[in-house]
Formats: sequence, structure tokens, C-alpha cells
Amino acid sequence: MRASAYVCATVCLATVYMIGVGLVEAKSCVGLDKVKESDVKGVITSIVAAIRRDAADRAVCGSLASVVDKVIRRGKIGGRQLEADRPLDMKQAQANLEAAYRVPAIRSRLEQVGREVQDENVRLVYEAAILDEEGYYSARELKIEQLLQRAK
Repeated sequence: MRASAYVCATVCLATVYMIGVGLVEAKSCVGLDKVKESDVKGVITSIVAAIRRDAADRAVCGSLASVVDKVIRRGKIGGRQLEADRPLDMKQAQANLEAAYRVPAIRSRLEQVGREVQDENVRLVYEAAILDEEGYYSARELKIEQLLQRAK
């Protein structure tokens, strides 16, 4: 009887341990993990490192990876360009940002990031990722543009 209780306790502890390890592993953002160190230069290096260290779920991983990729690849076009790039319409982007702030859930997330993230560059990436996640793409591009202006 004692041996079976010992086996059961061992199995239960091992299961709890594996669940914990799985949860810790789930925090890793696969999209950010795929960003090559050779692609990241300058201030973007510290931004990506800060986001990787941050344990809070401030934005969806896919949106974070998308924003970081857009910052890294800004101006680099691969393959044939079928359509000329259009410059960012600042009026439309600002209107898009104001529309996002009118949605209480989005406004509270953006304000929370503003309170919790001290580094302004990292904050801009999180804000852009939240806007990307919620479908405010012009506002996302505005935040990316602000980040690139700060990085110069």
C-alpha cells in the first residue's frame, strides 16, 4: 500500500512540475524568437531584449513579432514591387488612433502600457502591437513611425 502511495505522489508531483514548465514555456513568443540577432541593429536591439525579458502579457505575440519585423525591415523590399509604397497619411493615422482611444477596452490597455512601461521606445512597440491586434493599422503605422523618428 505504501509503495503505491509513493508512486502516486511521485506521478502527481511530476505532472504538476511538467504543467509548470509548460506554462513557463508558453510565455516565450515564438515570433520574437525567430528574429535573427543579425537583423536587429541599434536601438532596436535593446527594445527586442526588453520585450523578451518582459513577462507581462501586454500584447499578442503575433502582433509584437509583426511590429518588430516592420521596424526591422522598414525600407527593405524583397522581390518585385507590384505597387508603389504610399506614404503614411498622418491625418488618417491620427484619426485612426483617436478612434482606437474611443474604445474603452483599447484605451485602458494603452493607458496601462503607458503607466507600466518606462522605456518610451518599448512602450511605442507595445502600443503599436495592441493597435495591430485590434485592427487599427494606420494608428499602428503612426506608432512605428514615431519609434523610427526617436531611433534616428
